[in-house]
Amino acid sequence: MAAATVVIKTRSYYRDFAEALPKDTVILTAGCAKYKYIKLNLGDIGGIPRVLDAGQCNDSYSLALIALKLSSLRSRRCERAAGCLQHRMV
Repeated sequence: MAAATVVIKTRSYYRDFAEALPKDTVILTAGCAKYKYIKLNLGDIGGIPRVLDAGQCNDSYSLALIALKLSSLRSRRCERAAGCLQHRMV
């Protein structure tokens, strides 16, 4: 999730969205919207935090590289293991 938002407590779209995601979902984030959910205890997947922050909106390219690497690692791991879990990336 990469977006800009305002500091108005009644605007909880990003927080609600992050809390509603399945527990096997990795959230790649950049921008101000992360301040709506970055302090939530969203846990981890295999020791890796579910929320991976790249910085500000202009750092979104880094998120694309991270998503490609995670996808590549997941594909290799699934090829080696039968019955692999398919983690979602948002």
